[in-house]
Amino acid sequence: MHDATFGETAKDIFISLLARLKRIAMLCLNGGKEDEWGYALVTEPVTDINTKMPITGHVMQKVVDGTFVYRLMTEEECEDFDAGRSW
Repeated sequence: MHDATFGETAKDIFISLLARLKRIAMLCLNGGKEDEWGYALVTEPVTDINTKMPITGHVMQKVVDGTFVYRLMTEEECEDFDAGRSW
């Protein structure tokens, strides 16, 4: 079990906010349409587009028909995300 320190938690929140701001900027520039998956941190359960099961935590999100859809991160995406957090 890993106990997160205040600094690690603050970094996670900062990364999440940056990802959210980038996502909002992309939506504004593209008129509400988005072509690729992006990182998101969800605290409330959302439905996985593939499995139709509720998921939370670090996920990928995309806009489809004006609404967000979510999926679990792949192993490769998880590794990339973890490597990016180690700064």
